[in-house]
Amino acid sequence: MSGVNMRLEAGGVCELHWHKQAEWSYMLRGKARITAVDEAGSNIRGRCFYFPAGIPHSIQGLNSDVKGASFCSSSTMVRSRKKTLSY
Repeated sequence: MSGVNMRLEAGGVCELHWHKQAEWSYMLRGKARITAVDEAGSNIRGRCFYFPAGIPHSIQGLNSDVKGASFCSSSTMVRSRKKTLSY
């Protein structure tokens, strides 16, 4: 499992990319434009995001106070105890 604490300034972009593992992201504050489309052609919206493995996505800061956290998980999370993950 890997994680990142990301900050974007207004207009700043985390360029289009994808991962071999699924990614969970949560926007802690600010506004951002998420660009991602799943296999069914649906846009991904909200403050909590799940990007399935292989789905291209990008993030653009829309104001000067964008802060978020992302976690890429592999089978490690599936095998971990719920109590361990809740810390």
